[in-house]
Amino acid sequence: MRRMPTDVCAAVCSFNSMRSMPRLLDSVSGWTSRILVVDSGSTDGTVEYCRERGCQVIHRAWEGMLIQRAFCLESAAQHAWILLLDSDESVEPDLREAIVAAAGDGEGAAPPEVDAFQLNRKVFFEGGWLHYTFQPEYRVRLVRGGRGRVAGSGPTGRGIHDRIEVPGRVGRLQGTLRHDSWWDLEDFWTRSIRYSRDAARTGERGGSVADVLVRPTLAFLKQYLLRRGFMDGWRGFLMAAMLATGNSMKQVTIAARRWKERAGASTEPGARPGSETRRSP
Repeated sequence: MRRMPTDVCAAVCSFNSMRSMPRLLDSVSGWTSRILVVDSGSTDGTVEYCRERGCQVIHRAWEGMLIQRAFCLESAAQHAWILLLDSDESVEPDLREAIVAAAGDGEGAAPPEVDAFQLNRKVFFEGGWLHYTFQPEYRVRLVRGGRGRVAGSGPTGRGIHDRIEVPGRVGRLQGTLRHDSWWDLEDFWTRSIRYSRDAARTGERGGSVADVLVRPTLAFLKQYLLRRGFMDGWRGFLMAAMLATGNSMKQVTIAARRWKERAGASTEPGARPGSETRRSP
């Protein structure tokens, strides 16, 4: 890079991330002052690779994205700015330039009242960009050190989707945060099952008969028509259909858990009919 920003720490949550970690590290190396990788037990060589690339790697058992992300913020609080990344994300050149300018002290530097910036995340799927599906998808990912806190989705604030809150203003930077969210259909189905279980466990809304019947269709229409996913061609249609199917899985899983709770049955994974938890008299 032509000049170094004042102080930016890239903080990454990882687990068996060798498919995407090389691209991520390539995108943040040379212009960040520190790369912190918080790993939750990778066995595919992620830890060794990150250390070879000069990253600081900290092992921390997985307790959910909210807790993991909060740990990243705490561990990097001494830096002027923290760039929070998932292991399947990477910084495109246009976004890199915007971050360098915002974190510096010259033209384009962040005003003192701005504590964070939203970055636009764009999905790269099956060899091409989704220019319309999900767009725009702004997420708070660049935060002043010591100014951010993590909150979750859902009525309890402990849901699977995290958000970063700051006391000051939140700005927006131009550029693209690449998101290699799903590698293929098999990867999507595997993650959807996990997300569905997590959504039910953390008390996310939904699960009524109306939700099961209506929400998957709305999910398809939102991406394919409202977000103009049809402009992304076959990738846009496939993604909208996948999201509808994933939403259906989530609604059914939430419904099943709630119905079991009302019947007094165990809702733990692997529970069998007739294995209700009995209480001592």
